[in-house]
Amino acid sequence: MSLVYLKNKKSNVTYVYECISFWNKEKKRPDSTRTCIGKLDPTSGDIIPSKKQITSLEPTFASIKTIGAALLFDNICMKTGLTLILKQIFPDNWNFILSLAYFQASEGEPLSKVEHWSKMHRHPYDSFIDNRRVSELLPSIGEEKQLEFFKKWAEKRLEEEYLAYDITSVSSYSELNDMARYGYNRDGESLPQINIAMLFGEKTRLPVYFKCLPGSIKDVSTLQNFLTTAVFLHMGKLRLVMDKGFYSRKNVNDLFDKRMKFTIAIPFSSTFAKEQVERVRNTITDHDNFIQVNNQNLFCISSLNKWEEKKRIYVHVFYNASTAAADYEAFLNKMHLWENELKNGQLIEDHQKYYTKYFLIRNTPKRGRQISYNQSAIEAYKKNTAGYLVLISNDIKDPIEALTVYRTKDVVEKAFDNLKNSLDMKRLRVHLQENMKGRLFIQFIALILVSYIHKVMGDNDLFKFGSMSCLLKELNLLNTVSITGTKKPIFSEQTKRQREIFQAFGIDPKTYV
Repeated sequence: MSLVYLKNKKSNVTYVYECISFWNKEKKRPDSTRTCIGKLDPTSGDIIPSKKQITSLEPTFASIKTIGAALLFDNICMKTGLTLILKQIFPDNWNFILSLAYFQASEGEPLSKVEHWSKMHRHPYDSFIDNRRVSELLPSIGEEKQLEFFKKWAEKRLEEEYLAYDITSVSSYSELNDMARYGYNRDGESLPQINIAMLFGEKTRLPVYFKCLPGSIKDVSTLQNFLTTAVFLHMGKLRLVMDKGFYSRKNVNDLFDKRMKFTIAIPFSSTFAKEQVERVRNTITDHDNFIQVNNQNLFCISSLNKWEEKKRIYVHVFYNASTAAADYEAFLNKMHLWENELKNGQLIEDHQKYYTKYFLIRNTPKRGRQISYNQSAIEAYKKNTAGYLVLISNDIKDPIEALTVYRTKDVVEKAFDNLKNSLDMKRLRVHLQENMKGRLFIQFIALILVSYIHKVMGDNDLFKFGSMSCLLKELNLLNTVSITGTKKPIFSEQTKRQREIFQAFGIDPKTYV
């Protein structure tokens, strides 16, 4: 038995029919019967029973709930242990926190729109969510309880897994939030911002921990603060992978001092990175140094070095000939452009430094401007660091493994993209600092759900059918109808697509009804 909704185009009324499928022996094919049981209330989403359905003087009510996304989220919370941990840390509000996270993960809308959603969808709180109740909840999610949550959550996630560490900025409209300050805005907006530092597991692709930081703090400075927190949270088995923005000699020394395993890229503003490139430049393209990583041809030389003459460290220098060639090709195009500007007298102020560096210019009374190339400067450019990557690690000896681990840090960039675009975090509209931290915690829980879904979709090739939003819309066609006087709700028929999704996530939806 299932429900069918048919809208009358003239009256604009949606009628609800009870549909019973059966095998027609006479016609020798599937058949069905439909019985109108009422019409759909456009405001509440409840079913208003027809007069034929009212069999007693007692009023009959029917309510419809969208349950597809909730089945998926419930399953994720159970498998990851998220529900259990939230119950332990927030015994009075765990279901309310989860319901707000369900709303953010499925809708990506401001929390101010949760009221209508709470009436139409099944969720852990299982009651109407008033916006005033949300305003009361956010400041109650204090930092102490959040740290307790992170301790328990990290224990479940730190199972021989590399953790990618990165930082993003979120713009804020608030002038009352002390953490919202002007700094390097990654979205190019002229607004104050807060920084969010976050850890992600590279195998599970799940967020492990986040911390709010003032918007004026630079990336390289955040690591020292984070390491102090990591010790407090007993993250003793951390294996970090980081981009160039977090490199400094002090940071590397701190990682050694706290006995943490790490792999980090070295920027070419560092003398150390330049020295490593010059050390291998003449021999790195020998075929003995050829490797192939994910069908990409590279050259690599690895060595065991001493860091600060005390600690052992592996240095991996990679060279991508295609990238280097593309860079030089772009340089030749620029040279051609600059030369034409000089010859035609159409000089551009921003290009003046290139005219001076790469050309020899003489102005004579008879021949006018004479232009030739500064060959030594051009040769020096050829010896730049284009195509090179330098990684250091106190943990990974094998260069292919080191590069693979480093490249999979893009999980952080994808998660930050989800946080800002899918979870309504492009700009903060929360004014008070306590409310902001509570709001970010809700976003963090929602990000766990979204990250889990993205990993399963990628592992099972589900993106060929569309985005995560498309997947959730498909699931949200699945409804239950509860009618007063009946013990069990009516469960709408599953589509083939819904069955495929549930199978990919290892869900038996009948066990949740």
